Amino acid sequence: MRTIAERLRWARQSASPLSQRKLADIADIADRLVGLIEADTENRRNFEMRTIQGLATALGVSLDWLVNGDEPTPLPSDIKAAVARGQLRLESRKKKAKRKPKRAA
Repeated sequence: MRTIAERLRWARQSASPLSQRKLADIADIADRLVGLIEADTENRRNFEMRTIQGLATALGVSLDWLVNGDEPTPLPSDIKAAVARGQLRLESRKKKAKRKPKRAA
């Protein structure tokens, strides 16, 4: 895998079924960014480090592997476990958001 686009797509598909939108939710980034990164097969765009770090954390891969491919390829089972943890955190965030009382105008 030569590019961040290829590594991101491979990692996301290793955690199947995981849509681009679901990964974006877990990583707490804009939905469209996963697709933009996966489509950038020539590494022409510059994305914010927070975005790439969020994706690496959500997938349980190192930032160095995702950006440069310098480390050994992560195991799909490790990616699946990280995504499962991320989904639990996402569900927890959503529950907390629902419990917050609405302020009177």
